[in-house]
Amino acid sequence: MPARIAAPDSIRSRLGVFIESEHIAFQFAISDDADLIVRESSQRRGSTLDELYCGGWIDCEVARAAAERLAIPKHDFGKLLDFLDVKVRNCALGCFD
Repeated sequence: MPARIAAPDSIRSRLGVFIESEHIAFQFAISDDADLIVRESSQRRGSTLDELYCGGWIDCEVARAAAERLAIPKHDFGKLLDFLDVKVRNCALGCFD
């Protein structure tokens, strides 16, 4: 079963097109039932295993753990981070090729 992702209406359709074009195994869900929630923020915020903040950041170790928990390849998770403009901090070089 693909991981479930929730996103605000303002980016949901663009995110859907991106996920489909990249063949990333995500299924849209409502936030209460999602494995990963995408949120918009007016400031750079740290993302977690469960939440990604557009324009925010995430520690490399957390990003690797999130990709594993969601059962998607790290490079696909990296593409998602790029799409959402989430910067990887404390990077172990080469993780998100």
